[in-house]
Amino acid sequence: MLQARADFIAPANTYLVPAAVLCTLDLARAEPSAYVSQRDQGKPAQEASCYHVIEDTMLLPGKRKCDLVLALRRLFVHSAARARGTATARDRKVNRAREKLERLVHGLGTNYLPDLTAVTARVYRALSQWSSIG
Repeated sequence: MLQARADFIAPANTYLVPAAVLCTLDLARAEPSAYVSQRDQGKPAQEASCYHVIEDTMLLPGKRKCDLVLALRRLFVHSAARARGTATARDRKVNRAREKLERLVHGLGTNYLPDLTAVTARVYRALSQWSSIG
């Protein structure tokens, strides 16, 4: 890649970028993009999704210590529509978790949850189902 003078490899999903890097990004510093998705073409500007872009540099070291380090341009694209969808899905999961916890509280002391052992087992089972709420 160094010999080819590559400065772009391929898009990477957010799961490939460390959370520490994503946390440092400031949407207020991002540049608005003129891109309009196909599904938004023909819509009024206030109804179309907007995109913002932040550019930085990523250093990609070789496998060996003696290998050169490749400096790549990295673009982060924020989609307002995708952010809304993610927030909506997260809110749904949180609301479902809240409802299940409320049912758990109402069941305390009943035949289904008579003691601390039964409650603890139910909570751990619920936590394993809710682990993706983040």
